[in-house]
Amino acid sequence: MTSPASVRFVETDLDAIATAEGRVAVIVTPDGKLDPGGRRVNRLTRGALARLIEGGALDGKEAGDVITLDWPSGLAARALDVVVLPRNADAETSRRAGVALGRAKGDKPLTLLGGTLKRPAEVALGAVLRAYDFAAHKTGDIAVQEDIIVMVRDPGAAEAAFSPLREVAEGVFLTRDLVNAPANHLTTTAFVAEIEALSALGVKVTVLDEAEMERLGMGALLCVGQGSTSPSHLAVMEWQG
Repeated sequence: MTSPASVRFVETDLDAIATAEGRVAVIVTPDGKLDPGGRRVNRLTRGALARLIEGGALDGKEAGDVITLDWPSGLAARALDVVVLPRNADAETSRRAGVALGRAKGDKPLTLLGGTLKRPAEVALGAVLRAYDFAAHKTGDIAVQEDIIVMVRDPGAAEAAFSPLREVAEGVFLTRDLVNAPANHLTTTAFVAEIEALSALGVKVTVLDEAEMERLGMGALLCVGQGSTSPSHLAVMEWQG
């Protein structure tokens, strides 16, 4: 399965911003206010954020939009992403901001200065889902997804909120992999193996082969697979938790 980018929530460390590699993301409210992380970045970049805001760059921007400054002075990062987001943004808007960050991130590391965001876990989920890349059959060197680091006031609470979302992301990635896999690779036998692996998660899996399906009178299903080199199967999955 394609592995989601690792997400780590850490306590805000303003002194670590200057040396963060890859991309750094800061939050600015729609009315142009910066949190402590944003103010530190503004000082490091010699007022670049203030000039961006005062120059009207936020005009017409919606919550969840991202403005990128490439190769910002004063930072080791290759790009500074300015996220337009209210501190109390709802889950959908927070995820939309994360999607924009994930699109820009690619396979590079990302440090998000979450500050006082109400839903940093939702932003992280959006970034993880957007960074998905199906590379199972690509040739050559495959880029590895670098970490997403989210600086927040309360890492424990953010991690607790993200824990179930991480499982959602893993389920989405598995589904996307199965949809994207070519049929000559994901044969019925291979598909059954993927389904049976779900038993490790507590799913009760029952797989019927062609003989069992015929005995149960499932001719309409069996006729679909006639002429295929891959045998027909019927999988029944039950969640009894």
